[in-house]
Amino acid sequence: MQMFLTLFVPPIRRRTIVGVLIASAMMIGAFGAATLLPIWIRGLVGPDNAVSAVAATSQCFMLINVGAVLGYLTLIWLTDAIGRRWSYFLFALGSAAANLLMYSQIRTLDGLLWVSPLFGFFAVGGFGSFAIYLPELFPTRIRASGQGFCWNAARILTAAGPLAAGAIVGAFGSAPAAGVALTAIYSIGLAAIWFGPETRGLPLQD
Repeated sequence: MQMFLTLFVPPIRRRTIVGVLIASAMMIGAFGAATLLPIWIRGLVGPDNAVSAVAATSQCFMLINVGAVLGYLTLIWLTDAIGRRWSYFLFALGSAAANLLMYSQIRTLDGLLWVSPLFGFFAVGGFGSFAIYLPELFPTRIRASGQGFCWNAARILTAAGPLAAGAIVGAFGSAPAAGVALTAIYSIGLAAIWFGPETRGLPLQD
């Protein structure tokens, strides 16, 4: 328990807060957009084409996963090439742009399928930054606790998204409008990452 409480004592507290914020921004953005996709696809194909909607949703998510794999592979190189903070920033910015493009400009199912890999590359592929950056934020004695807390705190915050999807769509009038509004969540990560340290090339803390 004492080691866990160390996460909330200066100077570690600042790193913990940064870790939670950057993970939450990426998770809420990605899972929120993914939760809205089936609702939107059903609207694109029509309420009487349930089978087509299910097939299209499956295709969409498969293409998102293809893009995500390419995003993970890119991050392996990028985090060492330009640093942890810049890598996260670029992927969060790309996620916001892809999300905005997908929900504000795409009006057909074919268009959605074309943009799905791009969304997956940034919004899901960006999760790869956590595997590198979060462990490096904490000294050895609390490294597992630190990265685990940041990851799981973000998951808890994100868990409310699927439950609230219907209410969110109702509030904004449509799935695309809700998706556009969701883009704002990335601004938290885009700002928070600069309050954390750059850990590229530094030895892990003891």
